[in-house]
Amino acid sequence: MIDLSSERQQVILSALLHDIGKFLHKSNGFVEDSFKSSDEYSKYKSYKHPFVSAFFVDILEKSNIIKNSDITKQLVRCHHESHFHKDTGMHVDDISDLRVRTLAYLVSSADSFSSKERRKEQEKEANYKEKLLDNIFSHVSLEKNESEIQKHQYKTLDFDNIFTNSDIKNANINSQFNLIQDFFAELKILEKASDFNVFFTNLLFILQKYLTFVPSDTTKEISDISLYDHLKATAALALASYDYHVYHDTLDIKSVSNKDEQKFILVSGTIEGIQKYIYSIESDTSAAKKLRAKSFYLSIFTDVMAHRLLDELNLTEANLLLSAGSKFTLVAPNIPYITDKIKNIKNELEKYMYENFSAELFLNLDYSECTGVQTINFNETLKSINDRLEVNKFNRFSNLIIENPIFQEQLNYGNLCPECKKNHIPKSMKDSSCEHCSKEKKIGELIPKIRYIAIGKGTVNDEQSINFFSDTPYFCYLAKNIDEIRNITARLIVVYDLENESQIEALVPNYKRYFGNYVAKETKKDRLVIKSFEDIAKCSTGVNNLGVLKMDVDNLGAIFYQGLIPNKAEDINYTSVSRVSTMSRLFEIFFAGYISDYFKNTKLYNPLKNKPEIVADLSNNYIVYAGGDDLLIIGPWNEIIYTAKFIKDKFTEFTSFNKDLTISGGISLGKSGTPVRYLVSMADEALEQSKNAGKNALTVFGKTISWDDFDEVFEFAEFFYDSFETKNTSDNKSNTKGYYNQSFAYRLLEYTNMMEDYVDNESIESLMYISKFSYDIERNLIEKIAKDMKNSQGKSLKPTIKEDRELIFKHPQIAKLVEIFNNEETGGISDVGDFGYEYMRVILNYAIRKNREIGGV
Repeated sequence: MIDLSSERQQVILSALLHDIGKFLHKSNGFVEDSFKSSDEYSKYKSYKHPFVSAFFVDILEKSNIIKNSDITKQLVRCHHESHFHKDTGMHVDDISDLRVRTLAYLVSSADSFSSKERRKEQEKEANYKEKLLDNIFSHVSLEKNESEIQKHQYKTLDFDNIFTNSDIKNANINSQFNLIQDFFAELKILEKASDFNVFFTNLLFILQKYLTFVPSDTTKEISDISLYDHLKATAALALASYDYHVYHDTLDIKSVSNKDEQKFILVSGTIEGIQKYIYSIESDTSAAKKLRAKSFYLSIFTDVMAHRLLDELNLTEANLLLSAGSKFTLVAPNIPYITDKIKNIKNELEKYMYENFSAELFLNLDYSECTGVQTINFNETLKSINDRLEVNKFNRFSNLIIENPIFQEQLNYGNLCPECKKNHIPKSMKDSSCEHCSKEKKIGELIPKIRYIAIGKGTVNDEQSINFFSDTPYFCYLAKNIDEIRNITARLIVVYDLENESQIEALVPNYKRYFGNYVAKETKKDRLVIKSFEDIAKCSTGVNNLGVLKMDVDNLGAIFYQGLIPNKAEDINYTSVSRVSTMSRLFEIFFAGYISDYFKNTKLYNPLKNKPEIVADLSNNYIVYAGGDDLLIIGPWNEIIYTAKFIKDKFTEFTSFNKDLTISGGISLGKSGTPVRYLVSMADEALEQSKNAGKNALTVFGKTISWDDFDEVFEFAEFFYDSFETKNTSDNKSNTKGYYNQSFAYRLLEYTNMMEDYVDNESIESLMYISKFSYDIERNLIEKIAKDMKNSQGKSLKPTIKEDRELIFKHPQIAKLVEIFNNEETGGISDVGDFGYEYMRVILNYAIRKNREIGGV
């Protein structure tokens, strides 16, 4: 049982639970069977959510989860300042004790800072039991948004439930009731919490699971803020505000109500130099394992740094407002010892990274002071700190470089590491790897086996532990089962379950974190191992090549900074910390969680609606990273193209078919032995080409394909492949009789080059592609097809007979090509925007590669 004798703990818990009644009072079953017989209802005769919130605190105490919660009950009940709530038992001034009333004003202010919107619309009468959470992406507006408002049903946080559809209109009463029943059943696990951190973090975990798709505000027309994100942000701001006022000895009503005082600091951190670090591996049989290990190591490193800050600043998991990809943002009190500690941590970590990563990686960490009003205008506050981080990029390690230019001690230390060829090792260990390569090798071996990740303070000397920092050590433990976590004697800060199971371990601080960690695996000699790039390439159809896919959301900055501020009302601000947190967290769930889960469990996807026989196997993919708003995936060359389509389709569905929310991608192809850095660099260039071509597109084979044209392009490409006389034996599903051969396809590629040259450079000579094409099909195609086509008497058609010739030219394997290379409507001359000019290179390259002899290059 957790003793809430600490005022600080009462404040943060009351802030976290102040609106829990909005979830519970939706259920008639809960109200009638439980709340109506409570002391809260007997005294106040109201079903309003503050009374239900206070009743929930009482339930926790009667369940022997907490004790001494009287102040907490008062604070969750009386957190309103509006004159409409005067003398109702819900108003802050309804508390007689001055100290507790002051704390109520503090929680009320944090509530306001967390999600108050400045807007003209008035509160509307609404059936709070029927109100559903809007899909937040339905409301993003840049230029084209015409999507209808889709809604989430009352369900737990599950990958299937992140998607909405237009059929969901009203709350499902059974769904509400079941959600609340399951919520209370899972709360029982809190009885075993050993301390406040374990209790609070596990409670946060449970709230995230059950409140993510519950609306925080049912009185406004727009209801798109998750109750979970609102409660979490309120708790973070309340704790920071409390620490601020206690330090300055200003815990009085006037001071805590001051919205213009710089009480908070936002701390943001990210690691720079990630791509260079990750992709600087040599290509060999273990390249896949090394790449996964490097990416995973940096994900963990970022997380450990964020939790070190939380730990040393005496903050909670709730204070980590944003955490996506390799970047995090937390809120802390603006007091001198906190800012000094941040500067000291920053200096220590910079030195650690300078000395341990040869200045290749840089921790970009900074903070910005802000007021309560600035947390309401959260987009502007984020922009301010992001601008500071941008400036920091150009001053990385400036002081350290002056003090210690280029690691002179390493040059005298010994030989270069034989694996990374960057770090030095002692001469006596010339055949060994450096410390970092050894760590990465260990991670690579553990990844296929681990189930849990634990982060804590101290050092754990174990093969499954990764220890960080020298002056103030922290660790990350990679565990195969929960018993290994239980056996850790060092202090745990947080534990993640990588399998995303719903049950939590009561004795440790659990929280939900998503890692885009799916890798293709196979069993070799009774051991589950990561597939090598060579093995992944062999999963291709036709040529054994790898494909590298890079994708990211278009206009992400504008989405966060402008997309939540409708142009039609300049004085309306929809960018509170709760709303930004809701959107950021959902992006992270989609990219870091959903995609990995689909690759692992669902695996198959039909990318072309008119060709159901084309099924992509996504289980052979290898996620290098996925999180925030972007991803990098390596897979079999032909499957990676359809992987891009899968991600685009699911992203469109996830964002409520909002046309202002689009995603672009770039693909590079190469042999499995090609250095990864080259393939990634080419994928980068392809992605940039998509962005420069107007976004909302995919670039592959050097051509940019609008997503609107994707199906048409690859349906044609699959048709062309089906039209080969001899298809490679690895993909022999088609019953279509084909008349093309590889030589013919290569000649068409030559005619495509000529077509492009004419359009791009107005080369008259290149117009000969029309006559060359006509001669080619006359000589090599028409006769073959004519022999297999019969007239009404059952005889083969003759190309010399006009009526027969017209029928022959209607055969799809001729008609489709004639439309591209000799279209009568255009006189055979192509132009920019024509389908053939834009996409024939893609179609031919795809079909030729797919039809090459297995193992060919």
